[in-house]
This record gives sequence, structure tokens and C-alpha cells, in this order.
Amino acid sequence: MKAIVIYYSLTGKTELAAKSIAETLKIKSKKLEELKLRKGLLGFLRSGYDAIKEVNSEIKSLDINISDYDLIFIGTPVWAFKPVPAINAFIANTNFAGKKAVAFVTMGGSGDKNTIKILKEKIEAKRGTLIASFSIRTGGLIKDADIVEKGKQIGKEFITFQAQP
Repeated sequence: MKAIVIYYSLTGKTELAAKSIAETLKIKSKKLEELKLRKGLLGFLRSGYDAIKEVNSEIKSLDINISDYDLIFIGTPVWAFKPVPAINAFIANTNFAGKKAVAFVTMGGSGDKNTIKILKEKIEAKRGTLIASFSIRTGGLIKDADIVEKGKQIGKEFITFQAQP
């Protein structure tokens, strides 16, 4: 079974988890890149508004054929209790028919349950199956090493799954 990690990360926290999952499973990871800049106070406010409205942002091509993969890990920060616009765009533009997905969300505070619920609905609407989901707290006194360790734990849960034909 071939797997990949697709993620968006603005601050680097989701990227820490994504790369840890990928390294643990020895699979490829791809970071989504938006065409819109999200810097400064105005970018922060616009980002929250876009998340609330469940906007699909313009993203650069990943230069991969998603049909080559059976299992897709999808990582997103939580913005305003919702997935980020880049992840919305990826899901909207991807055929998940016959694919299994694992969602992992990172958040400084809360909003993971609603974000995962939305991801599940969007993936199922694209004929995929969300087989698992994970939340990773990144705010407060959480150290980067803790985020990396949580990513490794998530990856370890799928080592035997990935080895299936």
C-alpha cells in the first residue's frame, strides 16, 4: 500500500508533525503552497476570515499523481475551528474515490473536533474514507520535540497498515 503525507503549514508546527510521520513510515511528504501571502496582522485576520468562510485558496501544483497513492495523510492547522484554505483547495481538487485518508490537525488551543468533522465530510463528499484522525496541541509550553514525537507516534500506528499489499 503506497502512502503520502500532504500538509499545509504556516508557522512550521504542522510541518514538524508531517515530516515526522513521513520519516517514520519512510514515505514522501508534500507541503501545499498558497499563491496568497498570509503575513502580518492583515494576513492573520484574512486567514481567519477565509477559514470561517471555508474558502479554497489558490495553491501551487504538487507535481505528483495522487492516483498513485492508496493512503493519504492530510495535515492542517486549525484556523477559526476549521481547516485552512489550502487544504480545502487540495481536497476540492482531488479525486478520493477508493482512497483512505488520515487527518491530523495542529492547534494552539481548540477546534480540533470541528476541523476533523469538516475534513471527514469533505473527503467523503469526494468518495474517500477517513479511517483515522489525530489532534496535536502545539500552543503554550509545547516544545517542538513534543510535536515531532507525536508525529512519530502517529506514523508508528500505520507501519503495519502501510506494509499491506
